[in-house]
Amino acid sequence: MSVYDELLKTQTIPHAYENWAEYRRELTEYLTGVTDAGSTLAVFGAGSCNDLDLCMLREHFSQITLIDCQKESMFAALDTYQLREDASLVLKEADFLGITPAEYREYADDVLRMIQVEGKDTDMSEVAEYAILRMKELYARAERRPLDFGEKTYDYAIAAGVHSQINNMFAWLWQVYLEAVGTWETTVFDYVKQKNEEVIPRFQEAFYRSVKKGAVLACERKRIGRDGGIQGACQALKDAIDRQDAGKCLIDESIALRWPFDTAQGITYQMSVLHIVPA
Repeated sequence: MSVYDELLKTQTIPHAYENWAEYRRELTEYLTGVTDAGSTLAVFGAGSCNDLDLCMLREHFSQITLIDCQKESMFAALDTYQLREDASLVLKEADFLGITPAEYREYADDVLRMIQVEGKDTDMSEVAEYAILRMKELYARAERRPLDFGEKTYDYAIAAGVHSQINNMFAWLWQVYLEAVGTWETTVFDYVKQKNEEVIPRFQEAFYRSVKKGAVLACERKRIGRDGGIQGACQALKDAIDRQDAGKCLIDESIALRWPFDTAQGITYQMSVLHIVPA
């Protein structure tokens, strides 16, 4: 099994549904409070919907479209809320970056083979040069693939905890490689951060274009007890402000919530939740 597939297995947070109950209620109530009853909604990066109560949303919206790169997770959400037979729920499989699992898998295994040659003696700066060369190729391919969710397809859309995940795979893989060798090298992390300045606004453009009435963003402003912003999320928040400054949208309201992301590891995020409407 590829190191990429092994890493995907770690994305599941144990007991997330139970531990996120209060956050789920608060976020769902906020969303229904700023949207019109009987309207349509798209949930970007829906996953298993541990952070949004589908039953509450079903009572408020006439149709809900779940959008995620993993259809199995969305089916799991329908099972959790016992809504698999509900015709008002639509599932769409989509990627928000444009790099395919097969491409990630090939990249991950090729870089790993370089490290396996010398093991702990590997010069990770040399590996980083090769890794970034391959990453540039994959990003270039992704940019040639349309990122299109339609124009004014939904009344509203929400993206909660999504932006930090869109372009994180290369950084995750690099962390695994560094731990295997037992060293530290930041070149790949720096490059991913640089690319987020392009990747996130590209997603945001397609995201906003898909809605008629407004959108809700819920982004990790910071991890409680840690300094520094969260990659992907901080670019999304900046992009929202830049769009408002350019007269493209209006941030109608902003609230803060606490997201107990992984209680076992003590990871809690302060979330910035923005209600954004057309200018």
